[in-house]
Amino acid sequence: MTAIANVIKDRKVYLGGVDLSGDENEVVMTLEIDQKESTTFPDDCHTSTPGLAKVTLNQKGFLTFGEDMVDEALVNRLGTAGVPVSVTTLKGAVGEVAYFTKAWGANYTPKIAVGELSSFDFSMSQDAGDVVRGTILFAKGALAGGVHSSLSYNLGAVAEGSRVYAAVHVFDGTAAVAIKCGGAAEISFNAMTGPESGFKFHDGPIVGTSWSADVTVTGSATVVVVIGIV
Repeated sequence: MTAIANVIKDRKVYLGGVDLSGDENEVVMTLEIDQKESTTFPDDCHTSTPGLAKVTLNQKGFLTFGEDMVDEALVNRLGTAGVPVSVTTLKGAVGEVAYFTKAWGANYTPKIAVGELSSFDFSMSQDAGDVVRGTILFAKGALAGGVHSSLSYNLGAVAEGSRVYAAVHVFDGTAAVAIKCGGAAEISFNAMTGPESGFKFHDGPIVGTSWSADVTVTGSATVVVVIGIV
């Protein structure tokens, strides 16, 4: 396979019910596994065993100040656990890959200097739960009132000991979401009014392989839905 380098022009970052994509210019997600020393007699070299997983998300961008602006959104996330975060690998379209997890704001550094654009560094650490490499079922976009069904994707069955995860970001309006496998609801999110978000999972085994989502909108709403199996 020939490697193709791409100039990054557009990625999406959804933090809870806030879209930071237009305010950020750098996102670094680091997935690590602790290395635990497991050297024993008569080993003649160091050996190690994988330990616990750790994820950090470092973000950089430009600040705006005021109600519902970036500064307020980031300050409100400091020390707040269980916030769903989704980072797209491409432009955030339906069917594309996105990484998502739950995290809490660990460090916020606003940078304000005369004659310069106000900027920030913001880091998040994973809280309970996995980092999931998932598929976007609903891309960000305005939905009218009623029930909207996504395309179905063959994402595979959920084996014993595995889980299917889902993250929902509601930016405005009111929406309820059902994640379905073969037409049966496996994960349900009660109606959320944006800016709001949710993160849930369902344990395997689930034998079906075809996955989709229904979004029930009251009035109108702007929603993103991502699912994945780990």
